[in-house]
Amino acid sequence: MGGFCPAIPEWWKSDVFRPFYQELVPFGDPDFRATPAAPLENRQVINGVEYVTCAGNRWRDAGIPIQWTPGPISQFPLSEPHIMSDHWHTSFTVRTHSVHIDFVSFLRGGPRTGYREYRVYCDEEEIKRGGGYAGFIGGNFTHQRNWPLAVEIEDHLIYINRLLQWWPESDNGKISAEAVCSVWVRVDNEYS
Repeated sequence: MGGFCPAIPEWWKSDVFRPFYQELVPFGDPDFRATPAAPLENRQVINGVEYVTCAGNRWRDAGIPIQWTPGPISQFPLSEPHIMSDHWHTSFTVRTHSVHIDFVSFLRGGPRTGYREYRVYCDEEEIKRGGGYAGFIGGNFTHQRNWPLAVEIEDHLIYINRLLQWWPESDNGKISAEAVCSVWVRVDNEYS
């Protein structure tokens, strides 16, 4: 897949990160979630292949392996004082399209706030981002957008419904969960 990785240090600045997640927030809403993807439902395994439904369509596991590796930004000192910051990414092919996904993660104090985001690229163009931030001191608050995150590329669905690193705290260079992203292909009346 080559070396394409569009991540830049500015993604780890809270004043750059937050506006995307605050844009649609009604005033005073401490637990805001905008435009979440429909859930994956009706999981079935038929002849060793997993099937789901999502947003009225039937999908089967495309069998595309997802391998997360540390991204280059995880090696850079960042300008804001972070308790923790990290960067992971993956690349794979869907049909003839190059897909790249970046995972941005950082934790700041005052109030203690965790920032988590995925940015999805197709053929080196950003097509969607999703995640948010959550605070934990003096009351809980959450601002999320496009979470869970679903992206369609031709007849494929990329579905991300878990974080590589959990909200409250994570260790740099460690992943909390690996099976966070799945790739599905639309099926028409197959085993219906």
